[in-house]
Amino acid sequence: MSEDLYRATSRRLAHSLQPAMASLQAVILVCSAIEDIDTSALFGRSVLCSLAAVHLVGAVWMWRTVGLFERGPFWVGLWLSMLVVIPLVEAHLVRSASYAGYIAGVPLFAYPAGLLAVLACYPWTRHRLLLDTAVLAVVALEPLLIVLQLHSGHPTGTNLFSVTASFVWSLLAYLVGRVIARIFRGAVTGQLETQQEDYREFFDFLHSHVDTVIAAVRRRVGPDVPEIQQLRHTVCDRRLAMLLLRDAVPLAEVFKENLRFFDTALTVTAFPRVGLLTVRRPVGVLLSRALGDLLKNAIQHADGTAEVDFSTHQGSAVLEVGDRGPGLSPAVFEDASTSLYALRRAARDLGGDLVAVPGRQGAHLRLSVPLYGTVAERSA
Repeated sequence: MSEDLYRATSRRLAHSLQPAMASLQAVILVCSAIEDIDTSALFGRSVLCSLAAVHLVGAVWMWRTVGLFERGPFWVGLWLSMLVVIPLVEAHLVRSASYAGYIAGVPLFAYPAGLLAVLACYPWTRHRLLLDTAVLAVVALEPLLIVLQLHSGHPTGTNLFSVTASFVWSLLAYLVGRVIARIFRGAVTGQLETQQEDYREFFDFLHSHVDTVIAAVRRRVGPDVPEIQQLRHTVCDRRLAMLLLRDAVPLAEVFKENLRFFDTALTVTAFPRVGLLTVRRPVGVLLSRALGDLLKNAIQHADGTAEVDFSTHQGSAVLEVGDRGPGLSPAVFEDASTSLYALRRAARDLGGDLVAVPGRQGAHLRLSVPLYGTVAERSA
């Protein structure tokens, strides 16, 4: 939950950073047109000022709509390509002798800074290290290659110092982005801790007050009053929702709330003792969904009697639910309109599976899911 919230919050904050950084790049281009291009080179100044105008238009567009990072890989690649194209254009507009002639950095040395900061703080889910390393390598090598070409492979010490200083500025901008990402994560963690404390207080309130009142009313007017049943179901749903917001989901509580939801319509002849086992949130959500769906099937398609078993085996959680109904056709797992099809697909997305256990009376289903995540999830 915290990781999902972190990514969502970071994307919202990065949306505000992107137009600001595009505006910064526009200012840098204008400054370079004034400082790095000879006053007589009207064409060069016009080119850089035109590029600055394009950046300003892009900044306004991103501010009013969404950022390029949210639009997908093509737009991100387009923006990143400017880190190569625009410094190369600049190198052809200035006099070769003056390129990298100042120890502060090469022309447009600050141009990559804004984009690198956004790149560093944006919540990429995959290939983060590879992408960041590739971009930093390009930013470091391009000025060096330009210097080698302009100075016929014999750069001066000043040229090399200028190239190094430019990369240091870019690296510092990237590190600032990483710091911003840590600030985002810290803000999300504090927000989540406050939210979960509120949930715990509300959970305790439901347990100590609402449950007591419902139990008293059920004894007085009977357990089958529709309004009482609806209220109990609402309370159970709310409890489950709060339990499944945690990063470490307590399975015993999840199992108990699912059983409580069906207690008046279902007889469970066997129920496992889970103890203090907690699981990661995706596994907890899947097991809660599976238990609810399979118990519901026992009510709808069997005699209202079910048995539940749970175990852990070789790093996987295994949930088994059986009933005394007519059994299931294998085709039900291939019918996209059924809950069992959706449940099997969700299990397989997490590296597990849902199968029918052969040789058992009625419908006997086994759901397995890795406790510690799939390879794809661990690399995200």
